[in-house]
Amino acid sequence: MNSFNIQNIIDGQAINISLTGMSIVFAGLVLISSYIALLPVILQFFSERKSRKTEESKALTESAAQKKEEQAENTRNQLKSAEDESNDIASVIGLVLQLEQERLARIENEQITLSRNSQQSSMWGNAGRMRKMPQRRTNA
Repeated sequence: MNSFNIQNIIDGQAINISLTGMSIVFAGLVLISSYIALLPVILQFFSERKSRKTEESKALTESAAQKKEEQAENTRNQLKSAEDESNDIASVIGLVLQLEQERLARIENEQITLSRNSQQSSMWGNAGRMRKMPQRRTNA
């Protein structure tokens, strides 16, 4: 049986093997601790990147929505101006019709009377003139 001996370790280059193993473990621990230390910075970087993408998409969405809103506003303004114009035209037509009706009503309300009774002595009959009935106002 082989007993534990330092010479056996030296002959088998155990020191080199153990140093290599320890350096590998140390390097792994350094990598793990540096990852843990940098984890908040890494997460913040990805969070900012994601928020930038979200902001860009929101900006694009907002600009598209703003363009749609502007187009809708332009359409509403055009419809409103067309509606206002048609209302103005309707108002003018209504005014013309009302004035024409008032003019025709004045003509219809004017009645010409002649004195048929020659025995009645009235100023109108003596002068031989026609008389108009009083006009009544039909507008408000």
